[in-house]
This record gives sequence, structure tokens and C-alpha cells, in this order.
Amino acid sequence: MSVSVYLTNEKSKRYGKAKFYIAAPFFNKSQIELVTHLKSLLEEMDFEVFSPYHYGYVLKPNDSVEKRREVYEDNLLQISESDYVLCVTNWLCDAGTFIDAGIGIGKGKKMIYFCSIIDSIEKFNVMLVQSAFAIATSYFEMSEILEKIKRGETDFEKFRYKGKVM
Repeated sequence: MSVSVYLTNEKSKRYGKAKFYIAAPFFNKSQIELVTHLKSLLEEMDFEVFSPYHYGYVLKPNDSVEKRREVYEDNLLQISESDYVLCVTNWLCDAGTFIDAGIGIGKGKKMIYFCSIIDSIEKFNVMLVQSAFAIATSYFEMSEILEKIKRGETDFEKFRYKGKVM
């Protein structure tokens, strides 16, 4: 286990903060800006956050097997130790994000999906819809969801997807 992971997890336990794992693509400028904005929003609201991009988990194609294994195992650990998995689904094509979602679902994590393009798509994936604790379609909605979490509220019906599924 890396030192940064140990410190992050110990800090989270010590302060009793809810911890978020951000699952998102970070392959271009707009994706990185979105992930950075969401990370900042979570931190401003005093949540513990793990973002693979911000922890330097940007693998190069020729990285060693050891480096790949370290990143893989550390991501699994971070998902396991999170309370929530925040998945950015604006780009409905990133396999890594959906693998992270599947791991989070399998571990019983509260899943929050951020999809600002949801109004422009005809249908949303049934597995995402059914696994969702909440779905945010804007930064404003994301802020509302986080405020409700901070207050310990349990009614998130407003943030459930009610459109067509595929």
C-alpha cells in the first residue's frame, strides 16, 4: 500500500468524513476540467476525495507491469474504502469508469452518477439507473445532493432518473 493511500484512509477514518472515489475519464482537457471541478466541489464541502487523476494515476502505454499492478490494486483499495463512488458518465464510452462503477456496485457503495448530457440522450443505461443513489445533471444538482448528504438526509427521490432506459 502506498503512503498516500494510507494517509488518506487514516485521515478519513480519524475525522469521520464521508469519502468519495471519483470514477471518470481524464483523457482530454474538458474531461480533466470536469473531474477537477467535481473534486474541488467535494473538497469545498469538506468531503474526503480520491481522484485517480489527481493522485498521479495516469499510466503511460509502456509503464511496467509493477506500476500497472500498483495502480490497479490501489484503485481497488480506494473504491473499497470509499462511502460513495461518483461516476462521470458524460462520455458514455469510457470502459474504466464503468468497471469502477461495477466494482463499487459489487461492494455495495452508494453510487452517484454525474451526467450533464442526460437530457440530450434518448435512453440511459438500466444498470446505472437501478444502481444509482442519485443522478446529478448539473453542478447545481451535484451541490444539492452533497448538501443533503452533509445534513444526513435520506430522501433522494428528486435525483432519480425517470426517463427511458436501455
